[in-house]
Amino acid sequence: MKIVYTPKFDANIIEIKNYLKANHPVYTKSTLLRIKQRTKDILKNPYLGRVGRTYGTREIFFNKLPYCMVYKINPNKQEIVLLKIFHTSQNYP
Repeated sequence: MKIVYTPKFDANIIEIKNYLKANHPVYTKSTLLRIKQRTKDILKNPYLGRVGRTYGTREIFFNKLPYCMVYKINPNKQEIVLLKIFHTSQNYP
């Protein structure tokens, strides 16, 4: 399996990074590293996240971080598509 990043997911990461740099610079690097590690966790076990609220998606949360990553598994192409990452205080979908 491989990971595919959508433009929306990339934009979400940039938003998170910019927000943290401006408001909580101490946490920027560690937060981004934890997001990267969670991506590796999904790659090892694609069904680690729960069934998503939107059909065909899965959601995975972070321990001690207020984020949810939304992804879908495309077994035919052997890929995991990262769709979105958002702060859990935001409305979704």
